[in-house]
Amino acid sequence: TQNYPLEKAILNFDIKHTYIGDLKIILKTPDNNEILIFKGQGNSDNIYYKQDITKLILKYKISGKWNLIIHDLAKRDSGVLENLNFTLTPAIYVCDTATINN
Repeated sequence: TQNYPLEKAILNFDIKHTYIGDLKIILKTPDNNEILIFKGQGNSDNIYYKQDITKLILKYKISGKWNLIIHDLAKRDSGVLENLNFTLTPAIYVCDTATINN
């Protein structure tokens, strides 16, 4: 699989949960590296996450299977991943030979 340089990476997810303070969310790369995306903050009950995470993943291979791992560190609450969208835009450069030859 060819690996292109990365131009942009947008991660977007919505989680309905009774208490987000005990959640830990990790993005696992195709090479099995783990990147911490979210660690329990606050006491609200939902997460609406949409971030440009390009700088977090620049050094990793972009081709392959990515996984979002959600850890609930408490036993007595519940939640649901309602939406997930992960968009990787490779930086592919096209050379115009007509411009070079003139």
